[in-house]
Order: sequence, then C-alpha cells, then structure tokens
Amino acid sequence: MTDQKDNFSNWCKFLFGGFLLGSGADALYQFIVSGQSTFGPSSRFPFGLGGESAAVIYVIYVVGGALLCFSGAKGLIAK
Repeated sequence: MTDQKDNFSNWCKFLFGGFLLGSGADALYQFIVSGQSTFGPSSRFPFGLGGESAAVIYVIYVVGGALLCFSGAKGLIAK
C-alpha cells in the first residue's frame, strides 16, 4: 500500500512540475523573442506585472517546475 501511495505522489510531482516548466518556458520564450511579457492579475496574484518583472516570475516557474519534475522522475525511476 505504501509503494502505491508513494508512486502516486511521484506522478503528481512529475506532472505538476512538467506543467510549470512548460507554461513558464513558453512565456520566457515569448519574452526572449519579443522583449515583452505580462503576468496578469488573477485571484491568487492581485497585481499585474510586465516586462522584466514578469520574466522573473516565469524564471521561478521554470526552475521550480524543473526541480519538481526531476524529483518526481527520480522517485519513479527508483521504484
């Protein structure tokens, strides 16, 4: 039972990390190509950022997503 629960958490880390990595990488690519990026207000982040400030948020997405994805993949391979 414990192995199956651990495997589920590794899959969640891997998939969520991949989502963060993909969404952040897409926005960073747009910033690199055009020099413009926006991070719009939402219910979680009630402020809007643009340009380099938004790119910093997307760098955090990419780095955090890569770490989560790597951690999940490492756990899946170890099983």
